[in-house]
Amino acid sequence: MSTHGSLSEVERFNLLYKSSFNKVCNFACFYVRNKQASEDITMDAFLQLLETMKVESVDNPMALLITIVKHKSLDYLKTQVRREDTKDDLIQWKQRELAIRISNLEGCNPSYIFSQEIKSIVMKTLNQLPEQTKKVFIMNRFENKSGKEIAQTLGISVKGVDYHMNKALKELRAALKDYLPILTWLCFMNPINKG
Repeated sequence: MSTHGSLSEVERFNLLYKSSFNKVCNFACFYVRNKQASEDITMDAFLQLLETMKVESVDNPMALLITIVKHKSLDYLKTQVRREDTKDDLIQWKQRELAIRISNLEGCNPSYIFSQEIKSIVMKTLNQLPEQTKKVFIMNRFENKSGKEIAQTLGISVKGVDYHMNKALKELRAALKDYLPILTWLCFMNPINKG
């Protein structure tokens, strides 16, 4: 089996599963708007990723995982469209809203999430924030720490953590306004009230 550093592909998968299941599920749920369906899509995507990692080395498993979730979410949404088409009382606005979500998801290129351009924009924006706000965002989004853990580490209240996260996300929304799928990922990948 191929290894990446000192970890086997299955060990890398296990770490990714533990740290990312909820954030990937939130990503799917943003588009499919159905909690059970998003959990099923996420579980299927992780299983597909595991099968791939068992037989070959995957340089960027998260990018591959999001790509799999994207396609499974598209399949789900297109199935919903077909089901809606069979109903005589199909509401026009619902069809349009669903089409917009499909269009947004089709335009999502997971490699952008990890591209140097996006990283550069994110880091430039973070570096312009007050130091405490930057620390809170990095600890939550990049180190997977909960609001409580961050509050304890920095000696601030959980409400203070929320304030700094909202401030950072507001700035990132402005900086990443042209990258809707990436913004979705940043906003939903790790809910602050975990744990």
